[in-house]
Amino acid sequence: MMRGLAGAELRRGIVRVYAAGPPKVATVEMVGSLTSSIAGIPVAKGIADGDMSDGAKVLVVMFDEHNPAQSVVVAVYG
Repeated sequence: MMRGLAGAELRRGIVRVYAAGPPKVATVEMVGSLTSSIAGIPVAKGIADGDMSDGAKVLVVMFDEHNPAQSVVVAVYG
């Protein structure tokens, strides 16, 4: 877990479900948590639908860890 962006939390995750929308949203399993998947996380518009396959590694910015609508998938890596 990293902190920055005025208290936002940066988390690594793995895509489990992706809905191309609109709106584009994903269910993401957070790395380091065997049981924590968060549904309904918005996906940045610049991320291609093809990159959001099941198992894709992503970076999530969380502004409120208890409200997935206040998070966003900002990058696909690896």
